Amino acid sequence: MNVCYNENIFKARMKDTVIILDAPLMLSILGLKTEGENRVAQEFLQVLPSEVKLHYFQHNFKELDSIIRSYMHQRQLGGKYIHTLEFFDEKDSSIEDIELFSLQLDKKLRCHNITEYPKEIPIEEQYFIDEKGLAEELKEKIPSYKNNEKALEIDIDTISYINRLRRGASSRSIEKCKVIFITNNHNLVHVSNKFLGFTHDIGCSMSEIDFTILMWLKNSKKNSSVPKDILVANAMAATEEVTENFIASFNSELIFLLLPLNCCAGFG
Repeated sequence: MNVCYNENIFKARMKDTVIILDAPLMLSILGLKTEGENRVAQEFLQVLPSEVKLHYFQHNFKELDSIIRSYMHQRQLGGKYIHTLEFFDEKDSSIEDIELFSLQLDKKLRCHNITEYPKEIPIEEQYFIDEKGLAEELKEKIPSYKNNEKALEIDIDTISYINRLRRGASSRSIEKCKVIFITNNHNLVHVSNKFLGFTHDIGCSMSEIDFTILMWLKNSKKNSSVPKDILVANAMAATEEVTENFIASFNSELIFLLLPLNCCAGFG
């Protein structure tokens, strides 16, 4: 009875929480990346309370479609891939198959209950972040952004939108933050949250691994197999070099994640 009661409290507090997904994570949710990356994404979906809504901003969807089409065109030209989509490689998919997948992208996302964010983004100037400063910080700390200005712009826009939707408010509870950007770019999470001053609060962004672990800690009875599964998935993903310095980043983010839980154990 107590377990059920706690689960109901948790679900009630997560009601109307919005998660914005980035394009690389959506690739894994769609099963297009490596086995390890895809499995981490599935663990993330498994722990989500039904009350949580999954969305993307229009620029996230355009990035997702652009990655798939870029891969398709590189396949046509026979050149080196900027973005490798392992699912299509393993299936030896034809250009026509990839084109069809791209045309059905919106439908495929809806099958996972992922849709475009339906509301307007607040435009009050006081809720805008220092986008130029964040861009410089990200390029300094994450060299890959120097050669990919478009990805940098999209990630900054997403974080800026999140802060505006929150109206600049911060929270130490995942249940109260109500909107958050979930990404598999651990370096982006670490650098951007630190730049914006989210030292002990839930930042504008969180990695899918950290979010999965947090959901399990909040509702472990329902998701009893997650610790074992995510350890396996993380090990697979790490050997596939999902991100630079994956293990170091994961360990540092996990320590940061667990610190506030000591102060707010349970559900509040």
